[in-house]
Amino acid sequence: MKPFRGWGISLLCYALLVSTLCWGAKKNPCEIIAKAEAEALLGKKLEGPELSPRGTLCKYYEPGYGDSPTKNKLVTIGLFYSDSPGAEDVNNRRQAIMADKSISPFTWAELPNFGDAALWEWAGGYFGALYAFRGGTLEVAVKISGLSSPEAAQTAAKRFAARALGSTTKTGFVYSAPKALITERDYNAPGILGKLYIGAFSQIPDDEMTRNYVLSLVQQFNTDCEKVPEIFATLNYGAYYEWHANNNILKYGAKGNLDKQFQNAMEELHRVHPHMLQEGHEDAVQFLNLHREQNQCYTGPVEHLYNNIAELALERQNIPPDVDDDETYFSNLRPKLAAQYRAEGIGLPNHPSLAVQRSMKNVKKACVAATSGTESMESFCRCQVDAMKEGVVQQRDLDALSAHFSQQAMSTLGTKYPEYGRRRSACYH
Repeated sequence: MKPFRGWGISLLCYALLVSTLCWGAKKNPCEIIAKAEAEALLGKKLEGPELSPRGTLCKYYEPGYGDSPTKNKLVTIGLFYSDSPGAEDVNNRRQAIMADKSISPFTWAELPNFGDAALWEWAGGYFGALYAFRGGTLEVAVKISGLSSPEAAQTAAKRFAARALGSTTKTGFVYSAPKALITERDYNAPGILGKLYIGAFSQIPDDEMTRNYVLSLVQQFNTDCEKVPEIFATLNYGAYYEWHANNNILKYGAKGNLDKQFQNAMEELHRVHPHMLQEGHEDAVQFLNLHREQNQCYTGPVEHLYNNIAELALERQNIPPDVDDDETYFSNLRPKLAAQYRAEGIGLPNHPSLAVQRSMKNVKKACVAATSGTESMESFCRCQVDAMKEGVVQQRDLDALSAHFSQQAMSTLGTKYPEYGRRRSACYH
């Protein structure tokens, strides 16, 4: 899910995770850009075209892409359709761009008179991304990596995007005006709140601190505004550790009084993790202050965040924290969704043993430590572990990698396990 900055980059993953966009593409993106055209642009023989499992993304890349900083030539185009117009789609994209710190330095700008709206990003001196919108139902994402000229990259990206849009003239659909972005300037935990707002759940760590932060957001929202939906699921999700450690106090002491139950859980969490809960409270107050309209609290942005909190809680309430194999856990909890995935040809392998799970967690910890533990590297490391699970990397090799983690060791595993090698490349874009 991530171009290259030493270890890994997550700019492309947001193109797949904006929650208002569905996966059902109306065009084949591989028919938009010819391989010869991509090769002429980058001056390099490329692999591809490679179409994503759900048919929304097509990519061309140089052999060995992501194995070193010099292997950075890539062209991708994504076509993301929605069944109903989404006025917040451009705002969600702005938020995603601002939240991603995986390549630096970077700049971005609004591009006037190109579709109904368009955003351009240039990062690291080699990576350009154009996001163009039409009619509230289509977002085109063109990424070009490996050019030193932002002008050349933008010109090519516009040419490709125009083909996908069909027309660069305005349709008359009006996207919502820009809103305050969730950045470090305004919030204590933008790396959680921003990703929660845009629905990029796979980029949100599933650990104790994150769960406590989300629960404290909900507590403050419930104090100042209408209640977050699925409050029981949110409580179960957020109080996972204390719920099981203090089963009688939290589960039965309230005798069915949900508000009292929630209060008891929050008192317990305040005792154990006061700092994280305070950050959640402050961020909730700030978010509500920024998005109130006169005396109206339950505005569109507030409702959007509320719904995403509920969705996250429903997905993760029964998943042990810090599980890297989220997809398989989700399939076990939601068999109808798993059946849908299988119908679409997306495989869901058997759940790994507890011993293999522990080895996977150790690999992720070693990866985070080796990549300085930055937020973007957490996402990269989680992606690598998921690729190892999908590639059926054996436990002995997982343990060897966690003991002596390096880029070269991962590359060697990619050769030994071809399916992992194929999937791991996706973690660099």
